[in-house]
Amino acid sequence: MLWKQGVSVARNRLGDILREEKSIAGLSQSKFGEKNIPRGEYWVPGPNYIWSVDGHMKLELFGIEIYASMDTYSRYITWIYVGVSARTAVSVLRGYLDTVESCGFLPLMIRSDRVSETPMMAEYHLFLWKTLYPEVTLRDIYRYGTPVKNQRIESWWNMMTKGQTGKWKLYFRRLQGRGLSTKDDLADEIALLFVFFPFIKDEVLEFVEMWNVHEIRKQRTRYITLH
Repeated sequence: MLWKQGVSVARNRLGDILREEKSIAGLSQSKFGEKNIPRGEYWVPGPNYIWSVDGHMKLELFGIEIYASMDTYSRYITWIYVGVSARTAVSVLRGYLDTVESCGFLPLMIRSDRVSETPMMAEYHLFLWKTLYPEVTLRDIYRYGTPVKNQRIESWWNMMTKGQTGKWKLYFRRLQGRGLSTKDDLADEIALLFVFFPFIKDEVLEFVEMWNVHEIRKQRTRYITLH
């Protein structure tokens, strides 16, 4: 965010400031007082080896769905969709196809949950690979897995929740709690989307833009287990 605003400051200086602020606030030095959950090692050989595709469902109950694809090596967000629930499957496919077209290459593999929003993308990913290698199978270039297997994008969703979407979920819950919005009322849902959706979408896209300027972290070794 500072780089985007033209402010040049060393990374270690920012780290010192954050540690000092957390100390003043009485927070733990470890992730603002949260517990560290060991996830095990997760390494990839290089960029575009695996794209992790996953959904952020914090606002799903309010008619808003967010899906994104992350390159698991660089943690770069290759594409993101912010929209209404009814169009998610088609928009996930469109995000994948538009990115492949603009990049001019295919990722070696995609990993996602086995949910209704991803089969179209999986089908087209296989189709495109078959135009190059007719003998390829879906298992060669696609993996279904639990959110734990998509740990890097899941970690990124946690940061987005803290910085962006969490506050909106809390605010919408408060509206419902005060009787100012009803979940099953179509007029309320349309009004909520009309008023708040543009702000949410702009904030999420700005978050992605800032995130994508980060440097790739060095990894001591290069290996991956796909099972």
